[in-house]
Order: sequence, then C-alpha cells, then structure tokens
Amino acid sequence: MLLRFVGVALCLSLLFSRSSYAVAEDEAQAVKYQRIGLQEFKNFLVGWDESSQPQRFALIRSASEYDQLFQPVAVNGTRGPFAPSPKSYEKEQILLVGREMPAPTNMESVFEIESLQEKGTMLVLKYRYKAPKPASYNVRHYVAIRLPAKAYERVVFVENGKEVGELQVGKGQWVKPEPKKE
Repeated sequence: MLLRFVGVALCLSLLFSRSSYAVAEDEAQAVKYQRIGLQEFKNFLVGWDESSQPQRFALIRSASEYDQLFQPVAVNGTRGPFAPSPKSYEKEQILLVGREMPAPTNMESVFEIESLQEKGTMLVLKYRYKAPKPASYNVRHYVAIRLPAKAYERVVFVENGKEVGELQVGKGQWVKPEPKKE
C-alpha cells in the first residue's frame, strides 16, 4: 500500500513539474526578424577589448547608437548606404552579435540564427557560432538582424546552447562591452 502511494505521488509530481515547464515554454513567442546582409551597408564594426569580452552584444535603437558601433569604409566608385536610415528606428531595431575571429572563407556561414523569442519583456537570441579554420589574419565579424521596435528590459544571448551574454536594456545597457570614448 505504501509503495502504491509513493508511486502515485511520484507520478503526480512528474506530471505537474512537466506541465509547469510546458507552460513556461508556451509563454515564449517567436519574434519575426530579418538578417541584415553583410554587403547591405558599406561599413565595419569598430573594435573592443576582446581579451575581456570575446563577443560584442547590442540592441541598437537609434542612428546615434549605430554610429557608435560602425564606421564607414572607404569606397571607390559606387557609393551605397553606410547605415540604416534614421527613420527606420521608428519601426525597427537591430540586434547584433560580433566576434573577432580568423578570417572565414564564407562570412555568411559563421553565424546561424536558431531562434529569436520573447517572454514578456525579455528577448532571447539563440544562435550557432561555427569557428572558422585558422587564417593568416583576423577580422571583426558580426551577425545583425532587424526586428520590430519594442521596449525590452533584458536581452539574453545563447551561443551553441550556452548563455554567453545579457544586456540589461531596462537599466540603460544597450551594448556590451561599452564603445571606447574618443
């Protein structure tokens, strides 16, 4: 009798713990996004101290924030846009992950977005980072995505299944590490 009671109690506890997990998973909503092509803007990601923070994370909500992270490249001939239109931030924002790495042979294949989800005021980006083979030089490479403008309190970055960074946007932290002041 006691064994039956323990068995029923164990089954009930598993049932309730699974249902609460399922509810938590159901609370996450997919966020529509569009990946920004590396050739869309004629610019490059400025540096940071990679020894203290290998990745750079940002939720860019204005042209001035964008300008703190990117510099225009020198171009001959055809001129293209160096940055998104300042008006674009009325409807969208940009989520960015950057890294210094050996120069990859295919820049587009280094980062793969797995999912972008929101849970209330928290945004979670899950992505795969495929380390390039050693090269004769390094580059600062990034993945950037457009998403609808919305006030998030926190942004969590999950790389290859492991949480690697967080922005406390509600407390004013839109980028990590902070850009160098010049």
